Amino acid sequence: MNTSIKRQSPVKRTSTLLENKRVYVLDDDNYAISLLKKLLKDTGAQLCFFTDGRQLLKLAQTDPADLYILDVMMPSIDGWDVMEKIRSLPGQLMIPVLFTTSLFNEQEATAQSQHDDHCKIISKPIFKNVLIDRIRALCC
Repeated sequence: MNTSIKRQSPVKRTSTLLENKRVYVLDDDNYAISLLKKLLKDTGAQLCFFTDGRQLLKLAQTDPADLYILDVMMPSIDGWDVMEKIRSLPGQLMIPVLFTTSLFNEQEATAQSQHDDHCKIISKPIFKNVLIDRIRALCC
């Protein structure tokens, strides 16, 4: 008689988290873009990556995203300014925005994320479980 119990950890499916949602990602660091591509690949999202905030804003005017992931520190126009411009567009005031930054540690990013239900912050380096938790808090 086999009395051992097989314990399986629950599988967190992220494949439908952003199913058919348009996600615009802004970062000037190729490594960060590659990492975010890898971390978001099984979310079901339609991903579009930008290295310049002006390019993102141009597309957002005619074809807005369902979620924006913006790097805070950018060379031409930073993530905060991009968010302000997006939120000034018709129908975009409450659009969810996730900022990525190395300016805060994870504890500070979590504390900063408590102030706005439509805006969260994640510190770099980015870990998948934290990224998915922040997205769930914004979109679900």
